[in-house]
Amino acid sequence: MRRYWELIAVGLVGFIALSAILFSLYKMTLALGSFVESHNGAITAIASIAVAVFTWTLWQSSEKMWIVTKIAADAAELSAKAAIGVELPILGIDAPDLNRIDAPVPKDGPYGSANLEGLPDRYSVISWMHLRNAGRTPAFATDFAIGWCIAQVQPQKPSFDLVVPLDAGNIIEPKGELDVDLHYTIELTESQRDALRTKNQFLWVSAQFKYRDFLNQTRVVTASWRWSNPSGGIYFFERGGISLNAAQYGQPI
Repeated sequence: MRRYWELIAVGLVGFIALSAILFSLYKMTLALGSFVESHNGAITAIASIAVAVFTWTLWQSSEKMWIVTKIAADAAELSAKAAIGVELPILGIDAPDLNRIDAPVPKDGPYGSANLEGLPDRYSVISWMHLRNAGRTPAFATDFAIGWCIAQVQPQKPSFDLVVPLDAGNIIEPKGELDVDLHYTIELTESQRDALRTKNQFLWVSAQFKYRDFLNQTRVVTASWRWSNPSGGIYFFERGGISLNAAQYGQPI
């Protein structure tokens, strides 16, 4: 019987303790609600600041990730271009020979020419041009252009009055060469010859070679020469000591 009353007493004490805890939690809830209600503006502001800080942090992380990704992509693109560039043809156009003729070269049929000594006569001819490929892949020729002018300095954009189409069989293999037949007449007036004689102006000859690379990209190389008379003889030479007909990578067009 005594054991029975002890169990009732323990249960009663536990009930009282649990009621006290629940009552305390209830009072704390009321107090928290009252605090929130009385400080609603401040809590809203704090929450807004927290959201803003989180958003800014996320944006910073995203921006940095975008910058890193772009840098990696740019580096990969540059690496690919460098690898391709190593394989591209490297073309050179040799300085031409200028020979003397008595009349313009006929469109069809043979003609005779002689070595030029002294100033060019009224008519001169460039019979052919020589190209070479110092690169590691072939150049598939498309056309060759040539032009000339009399000027003190070479025009920044040379003009070409003769364009010779080249068929698909004209391929300059790596370390290979190609001769392009031109039979190109240069006709000088007497006043132009006088300008050359007094060295007030010069005869400029420019050439342009178009080709396709192994990626089927059309490219172009250009070369220019100045005809001069420094020692009684006449010959082409590189302007200002800079080789204008050095081998070069073609520019894409």
